[in-house]
Amino acid sequence: MDFGTRVNTWWSRKWLDTLLESADEQAVKQGLKFVERGQVTSIDIIDNRVISVVKGPNGGVHNNYIVFPKFKDEKADVFMNLLMQQPAEMLALKNGAMNPPLELLLAKSGLTLFESIADVKMGCDCRDPVPCKYIVATFVKIAEQADSSPNLLFKLHGLDLEAYREHHTLEANLEAPQEQKIVRALGGKSKIFEQAIDNRLDFAEDSSDSLFAGSQGSVTRTPRQILPQFDFDSWKDYSRILPAMLPNYPKFCPAGNFRKSFTDELEGCRKFFANYENFDQFLEHYRVNNSKTFIAENEALRIYHKNGWRWHFDHLNEGGNVIETGLSVPQVMGAVSWLGGRNLSWHHYTACYLFLLLKVAFHLVRTGAIYPQVFWTHKDVAQVRWLPAEMLPDILGIVADLEAAAPQKFAFTAREEEFVEMAEPAEQVLSLFISQLLRFAHTYKPALKTNHGNLLSFFFTCVSGRLAGNMLSVPAGIQKWFSVYSSLDFRTQLLFKCYESGEQVALEVFVIDTDKLTPLSTLFEENDARLLSILNILNGIADSFKPMGTYIENRAASPIMMQGAVLLQFLQDCLKKLEIFGIKTEIPKNLMNVGKPKPKIRLQGSMSFGAFTANDLLDFDWEVAIGDENVSAEEFLELAENADGLLKYKSQYVEVSAEDLQRIREQIEGRAKGAKDPDAGAEGSAGKDGAGSAAGDESADSENADDEPVITQAKLVQACFTGECDGVPVEMAGEFKQQFDSWRSETEVALPEHLNATMRPYQVRGYSWMYKNLEIGFGCILADDMGLGKTLQVIAFLLKMHEEGKLAERKALVVLPAGLLCNWQVEIKKFAPDLTFFAYHGGSRDLEKFHADVLLTTYATFRKDFDELNEREWQVIVIDEAQNIKNADSEQSRLLRRMRAPMKIAMSGTPVENRLMEFWTIMDFANRGFFPSAAEFREKFETPIQKMGNEKVAETFRKITAPFMLRRLKTDKSIISDLPDKIIQDEYAELTKPQAALYQKTLEHFMQELEMEQAMSEKANDAHALFKRKGIILQMILALKQICNHPATFLKGAAAASQEKVAEASDSQAETAEATPAENVPTTSAPTTSAPALSSGKLQMLLDLLTSIQEQGEKTLIFTQFAEMGFLLEKTITEELGLRTHFYHGGCTQTQRTSMIEDFQKNPECKVLILSLKAGGTGLNLTAASQVIHYDLWWNPAIEAQATDRAFRIGQTRNVQVHRFITKGTFEEKINALLETKKSIANMTVSAGETWLADMDDKQLGEVFGLDNTLV
Repeated sequence: MDFGTRVNTWWSRKWLDTLLESADEQAVKQGLKFVERGQVTSIDIIDNRVISVVKGPNGGVHNNYIVFPKFKDEKADVFMNLLMQQPAEMLALKNGAMNPPLELLLAKSGLTLFESIADVKMGCDCRDPVPCKYIVATFVKIAEQADSSPNLLFKLHGLDLEAYREHHTLEANLEAPQEQKIVRALGGKSKIFEQAIDNRLDFAEDSSDSLFAGSQGSVTRTPRQILPQFDFDSWKDYSRILPAMLPNYPKFCPAGNFRKSFTDELEGCRKFFANYENFDQFLEHYRVNNSKTFIAENEALRIYHKNGWRWHFDHLNEGGNVIETGLSVPQVMGAVSWLGGRNLSWHHYTACYLFLLLKVAFHLVRTGAIYPQVFWTHKDVAQVRWLPAEMLPDILGIVADLEAAAPQKFAFTAREEEFVEMAEPAEQVLSLFISQLLRFAHTYKPALKTNHGNLLSFFFTCVSGRLAGNMLSVPAGIQKWFSVYSSLDFRTQLLFKCYESGEQVALEVFVIDTDKLTPLSTLFEENDARLLSILNILNGIADSFKPMGTYIENRAASPIMMQGAVLLQFLQDCLKKLEIFGIKTEIPKNLMNVGKPKPKIRLQGSMSFGAFTANDLLDFDWEVAIGDENVSAEEFLELAENADGLLKYKSQYVEVSAEDLQRIREQIEGRAKGAKDPDAGAEGSAGKDGAGSAAGDESADSENADDEPVITQAKLVQACFTGECDGVPVEMAGEFKQQFDSWRSETEVALPEHLNATMRPYQVRGYSWMYKNLEIGFGCILADDMGLGKTLQVIAFLLKMHEEGKLAERKALVVLPAGLLCNWQVEIKKFAPDLTFFAYHGGSRDLEKFHADVLLTTYATFRKDFDELNEREWQVIVIDEAQNIKNADSEQSRLLRRMRAPMKIAMSGTPVENRLMEFWTIMDFANRGFFPSAAEFREKFETPIQKMGNEKVAETFRKITAPFMLRRLKTDKSIISDLPDKIIQDEYAELTKPQAALYQKTLEHFMQELEMEQAMSEKANDAHALFKRKGIILQMILALKQICNHPATFLKGAAAASQEKVAEASDSQAETAEATPAENVPTTSAPTTSAPALSSGKLQMLLDLLTSIQEQGEKTLIFTQFAEMGFLLEKTITEELGLRTHFYHGGCTQTQRTSMIEDFQKNPECKVLILSLKAGGTGLNLTAASQVIHYDLWWNPAIEAQATDRAFRIGQTRNVQVHRFITKGTFEEKINALLETKKSIANMTVSAGETWLADMDDKQLGEVFGLDNTLV
């Protein structure tokens, strides 16, 4: 309805709209004309009555009267109590304005300012139907006056707010209230038994919309008996806003910062409920311990309050008779929890109402829209209850909805020994439910570690406490602490606007109005009604940002000027609080990206073939990045001296702390002893002579730590690949970067002219990679999978060196296992006939006879003749099966790493078998000094990667090693696509009964020995007890392995079925263990054992499998760790199956080994080759076999794969079937299952053999080694 410009405010328009909704349209138009012409001559308001005089169109005078319904005293008292808790609303009324939330307070109190015309009595002497044009004119005139004085609308109902304010201050009541003040009665005696009230739902399901779902100006009381519906998912989260408003260090708790303890505990309780997937899941949990009452259909509930904060419920049947009385709040919560997921139409309205209140309480806690109130129950007894945060308009609307929907005759409070109906039943029950929920969470969630436990219990268990002495002032202190909530108003949108002003940044606060920004200073000048609530929020910010306090004291007359530490505090701390409060900010972009100063290294130098040894050609300069700008380190330090925490350079800002400056100074000062030190080059931390063990190196590093460069040349080389050096970004200067990129690019090098082989593309790439790396001064680790032709690639490189004349003076040295000596000779003759070689091996060896291009020698010979070999100058040093030097402390490893040559190549299909330190050793050979000392490597790489699984460190490790190690796998079809498949299958053998008996007795014996050793060690306090225990466990593993293989290998020649005592077997274990490795068995002797095949389940399975394989006409490799087992297998296979069989082991001479390999590869009659795992597990080419049997497992996948790849390699034309023999029900099966779950580290490391088993306790040993299904 259009009232022109006479009525301008929302409250006056709504008041008129409601009154004149059904009025005659002509009467309204005439009434408006009377007002415009000034024909309303007088209006008198007496209490709730209005008498007015209006001139008619012909000059006559018409008298009329209007009577508005008067507010009931008890409801008016409720409203005024609520209004006194809202100082912002009272201040607005004082300033002639009314905020929409005031309407919510009225609705919650059961009142309304906007009646329909039916509720108003009126009359006029014109005798026209009312409201006539004269009464309309009166209404419009009243509305016009109410524009500037909304208090007039309250006067029409008998409530004079101005008179009320004369007797009350606008200060919030800071004293803790008495119990009777917070539980108010509606007045009158209870008539709960006078008539039955029909409180059943009118519909099958709850159907009404929320009372305040629409606009703020559309409040109408919800009809009774219809539950409001809420969209709980859309509720705003206040869990960060409300606690942030509380001041630090409240006075009632001087010890420590209670605010932090309080907010942490409140957040813990909130998270406890937030962790429930939904409300129904919570109900299932809650009713487990609290559901002792069941509410049947149409059974009702009533709630009663007595002084002393005593609450109970009555349970009534359909006829209104009490079934059960004295039900506690938790019992009723548990009872209504059963209504979850049910059709509420079958239940009494009171039960459904309580169920809704419980759901609302649950979500209020989850969203943090709650706060505590302390009150007195007796003279010296205080209590805490928790309330919905009704200072928030949306929460107030929810509670008002619930109040409007409250059942009739539902809640009662005691007055003078009689019960009267209670005001605000929804708020009271919500308070009880919220308090119980917090008590529930406080009890069951993990306890908060704090010194404020007792005070927190007072808040979160909601149990009353008797106070005395100084403690009597605590409730008032608590009430004052929370009084900040009373004037919150988040409807006013604030803007914090920053702008640069010279070298400083200015900050001003604005209010965002509909069409403009209003400065806060204007609100001070006009004494704006919104000022109180705004200041309350700003004071919360000033609590941690002191300049805001000064800004408020000065009435926002001038902006806050910030720079340095003050500006940094605003950006880092204050902005977070503004976000919590929902305050908008307008900040320059360059201030939104404040970072830290970032030191950078700019690398420069040159690269030239044959000269780039990373020793003297790299130099660097320090720079510091300030945003997008780079300055020299010296200039930055000068600027930062006066930065006071925040440095501005041009248009960029960076945070500068004392720690940053100290760190940058330390890094820059390290330059003086940095990369230019020639001793920090290729030899690195090992020193110039490179002698000594790894342990010795580490000791030397420790002693000379002060002399070691901060940034070594090795680190700079690594930085070229990773882009960082000790966490500092590195950039390469233009010319140097071009040279570096050219080196890293994949370009093919021409193959040797006289190479007698057709190399595969990946082999050509490997050869080219080696050539480029070695020519530029970097050693190489060729780590291709077994069988991909590493030897051919190295031979091609050596031939290239020969053709270029680089082996004319200084020769090539190749160190390899004895088993590969023959293989290298054969392959050099085959692929590089122009490359001459000399085999330096055997008792008649003579170095003086060496005049060839390449010297081939074994590791053992190298170790013996190190001095003679080290005297010579070598152009290239190659080590094959480089894992032979993995033990850094071994003499063999130390001597090889001392050898000098411009070019070094390490070949290994498994550069890491057990630990990442093995790779350090191989790299120390190939590129000495590239890695830090062993101790630093362990700390920087091995521990984070291998023990912690740190992917970031693993990625860095891959980056810095990738240029020096080339690894391709056979499983990668892009590398080699014509290799047949490898099929791996676990084969399970059963123990025979004699085997099982011997296994069980042996296990019991060793477990008893462990117990005895433990007891003796504890008694004697033996410092070596751990080593003795590990020794016993390893002996047990050895013994049980031998029993699983064949009892005869454990019993040393006795019949497998014989029942010898375990003690006798144990006495021989030391001798057995000593002679077990195949390499220790003399070549002429073999154990004489005539054990029947059937005494071992594993051996019988082998014979059956070999019979099947022979039917297919295939050849077989059998690997075993034990020499005794190898001889036994050779004898048994020959006798039982009549197959031509050889046993290749460490005791064989070089001639015997060559003969065996040639016979197996070329003689169709030779079907089986048995190999010692260590003697035959590497280097051999045995592609004649397509069946591989691992008779006993080493439990190291790398070693096992190496052995398998004797057959699965280039040249193999058939699928390779791999059989892994495992004895079922024994420790073999269990350990195999454990290892299946282990993963390699950084795609390089593998499980550490069986030594880790020695770290198990007795219980674990029993579980792993015990028989699952003993046959004893």
